[in-house]
Amino acid sequence: MWSEAPGRQSRGLAVRSFSVSLALILTACAPKSDADRARATNEAVKVSAAVHCPPEGGARRIVSLAPSLTESLLAVSPDMAARVAGVTSFDDAPELRDKARVGGYSVFSSEAIAALRPDLVLAEETSLTKAQLDGLTSLGLCVRTLPLRTVQQAAEAIAVSGSLAGMPREGELAANRLRERLKKTASQSARRLRRPRAVVLIGWEPPTAAGPETFAGEILAMTGADNVLTDARVLYPVLSAEALLALKPELIVDAAHAPPGPAEAFLELARQAGVPLTRVEAGEKLLRPGPHLAEAAEELADRIDQEFGEADVPNGEP
Repeated sequence: MWSEAPGRQSRGLAVRSFSVSLALILTACAPKSDADRARATNEAVKVSAAVHCPPEGGARRIVSLAPSLTESLLAVSPDMAARVAGVTSFDDAPELRDKARVGGYSVFSSEAIAALRPDLVLAEETSLTKAQLDGLTSLGLCVRTLPLRTVQQAAEAIAVSGSLAGMPREGELAANRLRERLKKTASQSARRLRRPRAVVLIGWEPPTAAGPETFAGEILAMTGADNVLTDARVLYPVLSAEALLALKPELIVDAAHAPPGPAEAFLELARQAGVPLTRVEAGEKLLRPGPHLAEAAEELADRIDQEFGEADVPNGEP
């Protein structure tokens, strides 16, 4: 029943900066053996050790190849913006307005990065090919890749970012702030009497969804909804409209930011089939595995409360 989103297809969806966030997510589905990943990581570690990666005292000039990692740095300390030397074309934090742009997640200029003379390059681990990693390290660059598949990994990336910048205490505090906010949202949402059957869609042509073992799927569960893709065997299943409808979702969390046509057509198909369905739009924060996942969860929980009833709060409890 399930098929997996191919990497090439994700590039075809990159019609906006938000769609490139989708491209990064779908890249995680590209076939890559554990042996290949371990080999690439080991080689990167050897090179990193040879060039003292990062330097003692922490990195002072950082190039980030993922907005979520840039935001993780900024969450560690407001002063971290001064250490960021370069970012992607899709970083949109106001404090990064004048920073050098080196390209996108997996399409970037190694020479442009090297010209910034960074002492640390941060990237999401599934966004770099072995050739790209080799190309960066061959230029003498310190490269660290961090996994961002789950909420826990997103929190750990914040802590690690702080450590790499010589601010381990601040990094751990920032990571704990994310964990505590998500814990509070999950606790409040657990009181809701009704848990709608739901799905997070990150693409419409064809419908591409976030499985329960992804950060977006985990956020969905924290906000008091049951993912209809419980039995999915891949991280981001690709379904036909008919297959999705057969799962009988009550709630579509639309994180695709696509033209409205496909979504409206699906809602009409559901109406004709007699399947009651609610669609809510999610912001880009839901697809950036970093500190803003807390806001994404809070906003989604509020929308679900509006559509399916607020949590049942016992007397005397906040």
